[in-house]
Amino acid sequence: MRLQAGLAQQSELASLLKTSQQTISRWEQGLSRPRDKQLPLLGKILKIDPAKLLTAAGYDQKKAAATFDQQFPLEALNPDSFERFCLYFLSNLYPTAKVHRAGAQGHTQDGIDVELT
Repeated sequence: MRLQAGLAQQSELASLLKTSQQTISRWEQGLSRPRDKQLPLLGKILKIDPAKLLTAAGYDQKKAAATFDQQFPLEALNPDSFERFCLYFLSNLYPTAKVHRAGAQGHTQDGIDVELT
């Protein structure tokens, strides 16, 4: 798309976007993607709808996620907090399901901590 827009060098596009040539290179290699705030200007420069940029790069805009995620520190949660986290997570992941804790530490739970129906 850069070439079709008449920009022979990655550095030309980088200059127009006020970013580095290395950033453009990473985008073109599929190692990263433009930030949401960059898409309108990128689309204008390349003369293409910003949503089509992500689609062309293999991203579904509805499912695209930031690439700066860090692993959630599950090991830092005590057992009670972990069960509450699971309850909250599953309740939001499956909003129409019945989700409940089978009890807390010290209760007879027969190996069940959280139940999802």
